Amino acid sequence: MAKIFAILFLAILAFSAYAEVEEDEGVLVLTDANFDEEMKNHDKILVEFYAPWCGHCKKLAPEYVQAAATLKEKNVGVMVAKVDATEEKEVAARFEIKGFPTLKWFVNGEATEYNGGRTADEIVNWIVKKSGPPTSSITAEEIETEKENSKLFVVFYGEEGSDEFKAFETAASGDDKFQYRHVFDTEVATPEGVSRPGVAVFRNFDEPIVAFEGDFTASAVSTFVTGASVPTFIEFSDEFIEPIFQSQAPALFLFHDSSDEQSKIKDVVEKAATQNKGRIIFAHSGVTEGIQQR
Repeated sequence: MAKIFAILFLAILAFSAYAEVEEDEGVLVLTDANFDEEMKNHDKILVEFYAPWCGHCKKLAPEYVQAAATLKEKNVGVMVAKVDATEEKEVAARFEIKGFPTLKWFVNGEATEYNGGRTADEIVNWIVKKSGPPTSSITAEEIETEKENSKLFVVFYGEEGSDEFKAFETAASGDDKFQYRHVFDTEVATPEGVSRPGVAVFRNFDEPIVAFEGDFTASAVSTFVTGASVPTFIEFSDEFIEPIFQSQAPALFLFHDSSDEQSKIKDVVEKAATQNKGRIIFAHSGVTEGIQQR
């Protein structure tokens, strides 16, 4: 009998330890004590190592919370977690955390570097791409819902197994930033300007739908999506550092204040941006706030 009670006691302790895993606005809170156990409970999980005093961590926090909520809403089956590396020093040392925030992607307990973006959309898209096929089916009703919830996603309209779909699938495989979906059902109407086989980018800025034109190759689709992923005239922010400076395309910056005179100059440059879309990146920036000031 004593042996049975001892086993029950240990089981209760184990359950209690698991139950103590906290969630902070949908984000799992990992510690030295529960880290290894949680790795066993999640085949795939994204973990942020942060410091409470870190400005970049504070900026990431609301995006990370939103990503957790979106992953749950989409029923992706993957959670995000965080570790206070200033308190949980054993885990931080094990993974050689030297800067903040550091994000790592764990698959069956094995860590690799996270190389996605830092907005909620980018985090979700990266996890979705890493957790499943490069492109997934979508219905007409789901497209309407996705338009409300996503900044940008890409849809192929055409035949399964076709050369065009293979090119689209290859482009999707090489892109961790955006969601790629497909519609094989010929009863689903294509957006205006898109015919089968075709690709449309749905976005919540500039023109809401952009149609792919040109030769149907993987590289052409990738180039098209990259170009469609930024506004014609970009308001400079942290979000657009990578598309501006890593694209290796010519870029023109207008720095301006809020005066009426400079607003007129801004209008002129915006017209030039429209006329040179796809050739030159046009961006504008104030000079008094945040990264624009720097």
